[in-house]
Amino acid sequence: GGVVTKREITEVEAFNRAIKFSEKYVQRGPYEFFPEPEVVTEVQKGLGENERLYGYRYCPWMPLSGDPVEDRKKICPCDRHHEDIQRDGFCIWMFFVSEEFLRKYQAGEEFTQTIDEAVAPGQELFDEYESKADFKAKQQVKSNNKANKGKAE
Repeated sequence: GGVVTKREITEVEAFNRAIKFSEKYVQRGPYEFFPEPEVVTEVQKGLGENERLYGYRYCPWMPLSGDPVEDRKKICPCDRHHEDIQRDGFCIWMFFVSEEFLRKYQAGEEFTQTIDEAVAPGQELFDEYESKADFKAKQQVKSNNKANKGKAE
C-alpha cells in the first residue's frame, strides 16, 4: 500500500503554528517574549521553517545532529532554556526572557548576548553566522560611513 505522509504544511501555516505555540507558552509559563518584536518574529519563522522541514519546532539556533534522541532536546522550548534564562535572563535565541530581564531592559540596562559562548568553539552554527552584536556594529558602521560621506576625503 501507499505510505501515508503527513500533509505538507505551508510556510504561513507553520509560522502561525509557531506563533500560537509560543504565545501559549508565554501565557502559561514564567517567561515573557524578548522585547523586540522583530527578533521574536525571526525566531517564530525559524521554528515554523524547522517544523515544515523536519516535523519538529527545533530551535533555529541549534545545529541538528541527525540523532533523534540528541535532537529532541533542541525542540522549543529546549532542554536548556531554563538554565540559560536563569543565568542570562534570556534563552539562547533571545526568544523567551525572564520578567527581571524585561524590567532591566525597559530601564535601559545593558545586557550581553551569550550565544557566542553557548556554541562550542569550532562548531559554528552557520558559515555566515554573526552574533546580533556584530550585526548591530556593522549597521552602526554603515550609518557612520554615510554620515562621513558628505565631508571632504
